[in-house]
Amino acid sequence: MTNSYPAIQFGHARVIDSFIPATLHKQLTQFFSEPIWFYGWKSNSKKEHIPNGHWNVFFAGHMQGEGEDNCEAELLEQEFFAPINALWQQLKAGPLAGHEPVRVYANAHTYGTDGYVHTDSEQRNYYSTVCYLHPEWKADWAGETVFFNAERSDVMQAVFPRPGRIVSFHGAVPHAARAPSRDCPALRICLVFKTRLPA
Repeated sequence: MTNSYPAIQFGHARVIDSFIPATLHKQLTQFFSEPIWFYGWKSNSKKEHIPNGHWNVFFAGHMQGEGEDNCEAELLEQEFFAPINALWQQLKAGPLAGHEPVRVYANAHTYGTDGYVHTDSEQRNYYSTVCYLHPEWKADWAGETVFFNAERSDVMQAVFPRPGRIVSFHGAVPHAARAPSRDCPALRICLVFKTRLPA
């Protein structure tokens, strides 16, 4: 792990591997193996063209929208969230230095739970950081996160959901989580930190 991280360029995702210590990654995969999931969450409930949902569990911040409140205190006060808090502290000291968390939640996809192209925020000081926390992932299982150009007419970048991988990007970049393939027997699990850089 290094204390020097390149800036997140608008329109591109920054990928970081080998950031989460093995012990913490194991704690997190165990945490998300518990029966905590709810089905039916939509990546953007305001869009009528998103008919189907996926698995979700919410931890802190505003349930929808671009809430202005820093939710770090809300996250830290829950003892049950200890592994998530530990990862946040590492992100806060490293690639997300200076960021404030405004929403923290996790999504999970299985075969047939397709993701839809959406943006997370139209404000350029808002960022999304996705941490892939399934214990293993194979190339034939698909499930990439894909990033589109502003017109949503072409894929500009695809990120393979390697276990322990972290990807950060501006919230205004159109993106989608591709569903796992028919061969995949596992949950595609990602913990998401929505953050902002104070103006």
